[in-house]
Amino acid sequence: MTSMPEILHITLFANPVCNIPGYRHFMVNSLPGLKALDYHVITDEERIEDASFGYRFRGLNEFMKLYIPDYTHENAAERHLISLDVDVYRLKRIFERNSPSILIQSLYRGYRSRNFQKIYFNERKTKIIKIQKVVRGWLCRRQIMRDLKALLEVEGEADLLLTND
Repeated sequence: MTSMPEILHITLFANPVCNIPGYRHFMVNSLPGLKALDYHVITDEERIEDASFGYRFRGLNEFMKLYIPDYTHENAAERHLISLDVDVYRLKRIFERNSPSILIQSLYRGYRSRNFQKIYFNERKTKIIKIQKVVRGWLCRRQIMRDLKALLEVEGEADLLLTND
């Protein structure tokens, strides 16, 4: 079987090989591309020696159960291939949802993404505040100039505002 590295799912259930102690461990570690064995998705805990990630990630539990319908009644090869693609998709999604390493990677990516966004928005916020300060200063100076002109016109000293230009 090691000559078939691209095999994704194999069922040896009810085969005499299943009675050999350590058969599942041997199969999991000798076929690295194998995703499911005997109607159960292979977990990271089964691949890593002496690993224990908790009940949810343990091999042969109900979260890792793979339900594959009986395709013997289908005659059309196209329908069988479509069903096979759906089953492979389901197999990969079960593995992704129940793999601690993939969950850790997704949590870390989310953490990094949030931190990047936080840095980006903080920089953006400081730039916006700077623009607001400049505009408010310009508006304030413009209002003061208008008030000064009005005051000088009332006092009759509008010629003080004349420039040498």
